[in-house]
Amino acid sequence: MLARTCSGTFVIFLIAIAAAPLACSSTLAQEYPSKPVRIIVANPGTGTDFTARLVAQGLSERWGRPVVVENRGGLPLTGADLVAKAAPDGYTLHMGQVSSHATPMHLHKQLPYDAVRDFSPIALVAKTTGFLVAHPSLPVDNVSDFVDYVRKRPGAIRHAGQLSGGTPSQLAMWLFCSSLKLDILNVPYRGSGGAITAVLGAEAHVAFVNGAAVLPSIAAGKLKALAITSRARFAGTPSVPTINESVIPGFESSSWFGLLAPAKTPSNLIDRLNRDIVAIVRSPRIKAVFVNQAMESTPSTPAEFAAFIQDEITKWGRVINAVGIKPE
Repeated sequence: MLARTCSGTFVIFLIAIAAAPLACSSTLAQEYPSKPVRIIVANPGTGTDFTARLVAQGLSERWGRPVVVENRGGLPLTGADLVAKAAPDGYTLHMGQVSSHATPMHLHKQLPYDAVRDFSPIALVAKTTGFLVAHPSLPVDNVSDFVDYVRKRPGAIRHAGQLSGGTPSQLAMWLFCSSLKLDILNVPYRGSGGAITAVLGAEAHVAFVNGAAVLPSIAAGKLKALAITSRARFAGTPSVPTINESVIPGFESSSWFGLLAPAKTPSNLIDRLNRDIVAIVRSPRIKAVFVNQAMESTPSTPAEFAAFIQDEITKWGRVINAVGIKPE
């Protein structure tokens, strides 16, 4: 009897120990958030910042608790590193992007964080629509004609790029040229604003740029839209074809934004965040806001977002290697 009693007590004790973390984790999710939550963003005034503020507002309204966007100057690496080293309690989140979670490991010999190991993906939130735009004087009206035009003039066409090699604009240009073996001269400018100004002033022939930044110039006839870089056509410019359908099947090069937490954040807390964020991103009001900014909502599960990041790392690593860029 004593052996059975001791054995029974031991089993009950083990069950209690096993259940304790689950109970604590469940309690954490139920009480969350009990204080302000912050979303770390690299730079103000960017698409990442814009998306983070939409999500923060939506979460604040749902929770009745402050959710603040905290800008950290410098490279996207700065904000990502801060979150990677934060407590995994759901109170410090990161609005990740291609420049923080898909290209840095291919462009830098040493990173302060691991883009996969140090984060718990929560949800992919949105993608932007990129445009290949040209100065109106360029005698082509679509991307197919543009490719033929370039092949007859190797090295003569100037692309307005950006100083930073990891920008979505630069990545689109690398993917485009490496896929078609095109010889286009890349002229770096400071930021997307400088690149757009260069094409508007005919200093450069073309540029790959974020749609929100050029839609007014396209509508006014100051720039010519040759194609868009997303997989499907953009609802705001349905007559502009995709590179995917025109010259490079499968082509896609879009800025993307997704929310991540530090690694080891409890899974039920990640699920709670995912449900709330997906509900916000799927709302008609937010979808309309995104369309006005040449963006689309792209809600996902945590697992889908994790797989997406892995695919982006592989894709851009292959492209960066193909154009001969070496880590510095």
